Amino acid sequence: MMCGFSKARSRHIYRRVAILSTFVIISLGALAIFGLGSGSRLYRPVPVSTQGWKLQKATKPEYVQKDNSPDTEEGRSEQKYPPTVRNSNIGKAETRALFAEMLPDIHDKRLTQIFKKYDRQFDNINLMRHPQSHGVVYTDNTGNTSANGRDLMCRFKAGHKLHILDKDTSPYKEMGLARYFPDDNGLVKFEETFKSCAVVGSSSYMNDSSLGSEIDSHEAVLRFNMAPTEGFAKDVGTKTTIRLINGQVLEERNANKFANLVNNETLFLWKAGPYNGNLVRWYADKKVRSFFVDYVYWRHRHAQKVPYIIHPSSLWSAWDLIQEHTNNTIRKEVPTSGFTGILIMLRLCQKVDIYGYLTPDNSSCHYFPMDRPCAPLSWHPVSSERDVLKRMSEGVVQDPLASDKGLVTLTGFPATLC
Repeated sequence: MMCGFSKARSRHIYRRVAILSTFVIISLGALAIFGLGSGSRLYRPVPVSTQGWKLQKATKPEYVQKDNSPDTEEGRSEQKYPPTVRNSNIGKAETRALFAEMLPDIHDKRLTQIFKKYDRQFDNINLMRHPQSHGVVYTDNTGNTSANGRDLMCRFKAGHKLHILDKDTSPYKEMGLARYFPDDNGLVKFEETFKSCAVVGSSSYMNDSSLGSEIDSHEAVLRFNMAPTEGFAKDVGTKTTIRLINGQVLEERNANKFANLVNNETLFLWKAGPYNGNLVRWYADKKVRSFFVDYVYWRHRHAQKVPYIIHPSSLWSAWDLIQEHTNNTIRKEVPTSGFTGILIMLRLCQKVDIYGYLTPDNSSCHYFPMDRPCAPLSWHPVSSERDVLKRMSEGVVQDPLASDKGLVTLTGFPATLC
């Protein structure tokens, strides 16, 4: 009896061990397949606070940006980095490479269904045939040059769409990329419209203008890229409310200098993309993925200085309106930072004074020293932008200095009755 009981119990224990072993093997296999093992390239960011976040991955040490650490070199030195980053022998390129691995892999098979589902919403035939032209297919009317002043302003007020990438932007939300974006769209900070605003161009025609005090008298001031005020206050003023930058500003060669330049202003960031606004095709571009590496790296090092990324379709929305009100076929490139910045302030202000934009020529010379020679602004549809802007200002009193300092006054969207 005892022997029989012992054999039966042994068989029962053996079966339980076999089932448990099988379950463990299947579980480990699932972990490997779905990317929780050492082969995964997808990081899972875990929000810590609005001031920073924690990134963790199974096979690499996590780093934590401390909420109470100041945004200075001393404060950043107190942050916890992976041992490889703390190693003084590791260069900036290697450090940046770690951040490159935190972004979703465009070739990851687990993202295929997300890409396909999103991509079906777009007609990508022209985009795939003409990648250098952003796949521009403009089919609306052109040559509508009769609209001037208020009528033209009403066309832009109704037609221009300004969208900002946020945490709910698809497909970046499903990919895990959107969690690096801010919680809001940046525009909610300006719930009440400003009575007077200034857009300060970086043109060399601002030199010896003595317009600094006038510019600072505005409620809000927008500047561009790395345009400084220190040492140039007499001509360009010191106040900065909003700064519009392009993707090159956050590149490693410029980021540290830019970090020392900006303080409490709101940052908007743009990068050209497909005409149809397909964010999957945009992300598939190597230059754009490099742009996002720069962005994530910046967010880590400067958590308080958050750039809001403008959806690429917003840039082409402005291009459409320019083309509609221009006789000739314009260059198939997004508008300048200057024109984009003007549209942002027209949305937020009752009156907008623009400085250093309608200058006598299209030179790229700045009022501050540059690391490259001056050249005509030929990449953007500059001439058409300037023509549209002149027609927008028709009927508005012009400053006497407009002819040589590029000044023009526009009525903002909130004050334009359509």
